Amino acid sequence: MDPNYPRIKNFCGHAGFTFVEFLMALAIGAGVITVAAISYGTIINSVGRSASYDTVTLSAGVLNAFYGDDEYSVTATDTGAYFAPSYGRAAKAEILRDSLYEDVSQASAVFCLSRTAQTDSSTRLTSIPINPTYDARRLDTPNAFLTHLEAAVPATAGTFSSYRGTAPAQNLSIYILEPSQDTTELAVIATYEVDFVEATSPAGTYASVRRYQGTICTDFYDVFYPVSAGTVDFLPVAASFERAARLATVEGNDDLMKVAGNLPFFMVWWPDPAAESLKEVTAETFGSGPRSAYGAMTGRTSLFMVLPMFPAL
Repeated sequence: MDPNYPRIKNFCGHAGFTFVEFLMALAIGAGVITVAAISYGTIINSVGRSASYDTVTLSAGVLNAFYGDDEYSVTATDTGAYFAPSYGRAAKAEILRDSLYEDVSQASAVFCLSRTAQTDSSTRLTSIPINPTYDARRLDTPNAFLTHLEAAVPATAGTFSSYRGTAPAQNLSIYILEPSQDTTELAVIATYEVDFVEATSPAGTYASVRRYQGTICTDFYDVFYPVSAGTVDFLPVAASFERAARLATVEGNDDLMKVAGNLPFFMVWWPDPAAESLKEVTAETFGSGPRSAYGAMTGRTSLFMVLPMFPAL
């Protein structure tokens, strides 16, 4: 073999890093860690409000009505809340939306009812009485369901507002029904509630979205919007679309929402914890079409859902 031919170093033997190479590796590693720490600090500082957490004071009875005796007494007024925007709360909102979709996938009917104030346990049901001879397909609007609900469960009377088209009040209850083995009742999978409450301190709006099975709150997300963030009415929270066949009866403005084919449906908007405020982002005008009824919700939240009124049809 040519003695001048370069020999290949045996790296499996005793060869390793020299002291200089070791120092260089340490210097590079320290530089990477420093850059990462600076980047992390910049991100945290740029979204500092997302980590804001403080005590919010509400009127007595609100927290108990929302979350039950196990969490808050009837006289409790203070709760810890994340201030908007909160990306951790936004993640929790996505989880609750997934639960809603899962419940709807098993449903026989869905109804969104409009409320002006928080509810109590009388509206959170596991079943709703019905006459065995009653054709449940007649419950094809929120008002039809509300009329039946108030007659079947008198304790709910006066809680909800009747409506056609867009829900008139800022709070919302979503009843999700499932097939029942009993011909004398409608079975309720779950009830979802959306509420906006003006806080006593600090000034602003406390928003809460919750899921119930019967009277038990199984999951929720909440977020606080300070008054400085542009606290305004978040309306409408729901819009009801009726069958196009109803256009056979002329009813003025109510005809705008008669665009569904064979399946009536709802549009639903939930408050977005990742948004800086509840206010309208862009002022859109849509003439006299259906979107003119709910155009104020343009760009206000990423938590927008379309729910069939009768998934089983």
